[in-house]
Amino acid sequence: MKQAEDLFQGLPEEYQTGESRGGEQRLAYVEAELEMFTQAETVNLLVKMLGYIPELPEDEECPRD
Repeated sequence: MKQAEDLFQGLPEEYQTGESRGGEQRLAYVEAELEMFTQAETVNLLVKMLGYIPELPEDEECPRD
């Protein structure tokens, strides 16, 4: 998620507002956005399949990117 946000912030203003399209920077942002969306949908599917969000023990930390 942070990667997509960082890439978006790095885009020139005309790309952020949608006035311009294309380019390598825009493609990298779209790829990161798709990856973020895919991860969110995977988590959503797992929660629906389980029927609940499992609790993690307090002494364990969630891995971060």
